[in-house]
Amino acid sequence: MRRMPSLAPGRMALVTLALAGLACGNVGAEPTATPFAKPTQVPPATPTEAGVVVESTKTSKPKPTQTSASQIGFTLADDVFEHSSGAFAIRLPAEWQTEEFNSSVSATDPTGVSFIEISFVNVGLEFTAEQRLTYAQAVEGNWFATFDLYEPDAPETFESGTILIFKTLDFEGLPQTVYSYYWQEGPVVYTEDFWVDSDQYDAYVDGFGEVSSSTQTDPQAGAAAALYDLRYEFTAPEEVFAFNIPYGWTHTTTTEEVATLDSFNSPDDATYIESIVYDDGTEISQSLAGEFALTLLKEFYDVSDVRVSADEPLEDGREKLTWSSNASSVDGISYFESRGTTFIMLTWIADTNSTAFYVPVWEALMDSYYVP
Repeated sequence: MRRMPSLAPGRMALVTLALAGLACGNVGAEPTATPFAKPTQVPPATPTEAGVVVESTKTSKPKPTQTSASQIGFTLADDVFEHSSGAFAIRLPAEWQTEEFNSSVSATDPTGVSFIEISFVNVGLEFTAEQRLTYAQAVEGNWFATFDLYEPDAPETFESGTILIFKTLDFEGLPQTVYSYYWQEGPVVYTEDFWVDSDQYDAYVDGFGEVSSSTQTDPQAGAAAALYDLRYEFTAPEEVFAFNIPYGWTHTTTTEEVATLDSFNSPDDATYIESIVYDDGTEISQSLAGEFALTLLKEFYDVSDVRVSADEPLEDGREKLTWSSNASSVDGISYFESRGTTFIMLTWIADTNSTAFYVPVWEALMDSYYVP
């Protein structure tokens, strides 16, 4: 599949040129650039009789409290924690507070010094070594990099295929040392995150090793989960919309004076989702927005043989195009609209052979879509 245009930033200028050209060169006031908004957490899941609800979460380390030397360190609980999904079991520190979500469990040190999280994601296929690394680095970028002073070491890959990423960051004004293990069994990627106040790392690291060594997994049970069911909320520039997107998809953003392009790639590079927000200060009619959309599909996405199979106006003012390209062997769905001087387009593109496979991810995104 052709890599996303955002990976070649120079092509972003084509968006500006194409849309400005359609607007007959009538350029108005330039909007102030909006910085990329940090991802926000999905609300925690709440238990139901059938297990837990579909929403997933990454949880942040609780605020630290004062500790004494006698409180540092831990021992493992006698009982093994078994996740309700059956995807994994693990021995967690005794007397730590645990909180279970549909894709994870967290354990909080009562002293506030340390925090542990174990999660799993059904990615639906077995990654190559390169794809596993891409997944891990995407999680790092979409989660850990949102904390201040994030500094990761180079990823270390063991013979087993497990990836270790060691990093330091700041939480609530305290330096943190954090390391994460990423590994895959069947179609399921497991992650273990170990957090500790940096000045107490030596007191906790051996205990972390015991916790990790106690892990037992059942990837067959994990594969029953929804595809990429661990997501965060992304908010587009100027808060024109927001939606949930997998932590394991690579996010890139490219900004020009009047346009911002946000792209989200799957680790196997078989599909991506992209949003374009364009505003040159000129009023844009919905009919002109339609011309914009077709121009972008043909020129920017390089699908000159685009075949629109459905064009549906929606009650909320958006227009939905369902399309395909035989020459590029891709299927796509694009939503576009105009809001005064702003043109907005959200597009999903997938290799023809992967379209059906990734439909659940796209549907989950659209189910979460809203305007803040």
